[in-house]
Amino acid sequence: MVERVVTVRQRGKVQMALAGTIVVEMVFDVFLQLVQARAFWQAAWRKESKW
Repeated sequence: MVERVVTVRQRGKVQMALAGTIVVEMVFDVFLQLVQARAFWQAAWRKESKW
């Protein structure tokens, strides 16, 4: 996040604020990683998926 904010520093404070919203993206990324880890775990233990 810091890298993105520093990168757009010359474009102004509004752009820095927009770059700082990566926090939302990071939370979603962690969620996706947890879902994928669960899928790998179920595949490794041959658990049957139920919809």
